[in-house]
Amino acid sequence: MPGDLSPLGLSWQLATSHLNLGTALVLNGNPEAAEVILEEGLDLYRQLGDDIFAARVTHGIAHAALTRNEIERAEGLARSSLAVFAEQGERQGVAQGLEALAAVAAAGGDADRAATLGGAAAAVRETIAARAAPFELAVTAPFMERMETAADAEQWHRAWEIGLAMGADAAVAHALPVVGANHACAARGDGQLPDAHACLHPLCRSRTVARLAK
Repeated sequence: MPGDLSPLGLSWQLATSHLNLGTALVLNGNPEAAEVILEEGLDLYRQLGDDIFAARVTHGIAHAALTRNEIERAEGLARSSLAVFAEQGERQGVAQGLEALAAVAAAGGDADRAATLGGAAAAVRETIAARAAPFELAVTAPFMERMETAADAEQWHRAWEIGLAMGADAAVAHALPVVGANHACAARGDGQLPDAHACLHPLCRSRTVARLAK
């Protein structure tokens, strides 16, 4: 934490000032400085126990990584924040996370995934009647526009429509694929867990909670 701010003490307002400044630095073309500020904000939100805003900061760091062309790192950060948004039922954050992952896919040259996730994000936004903020679009839109221009128009439209038809849970599951032995229900394919604590994947958690509530 910067020494000149420490006398103010630990507060949500201080953490949010880091989030806002870090976001501005990304938009002004200084992602390196942005990450330093955002990491400080992330530490503050974690100390305050604010998981949703900690996820928002992680989302901002993903944007910074994406603008630096650190595609794999951006993807990991975007997935991490999306998982929290999905678990908390934060639909605005889910839309933002899907948009970030769509831009990551576009940056990596995966037109089908970019369009599908972009369509899914648009569908989530329709359910909450909320447009993407200009500062979000400033980061993600250039990647999506370049990919759409390079892709086959019919294929892009078809993938976008598939995303639009997804529900939020299906979109999150598509964006956060889980494979391997550590995924308790991966081999079963039905999302039903023998142990409510066996899997942290948002879709599996929601299905398990629903099953146990019956």
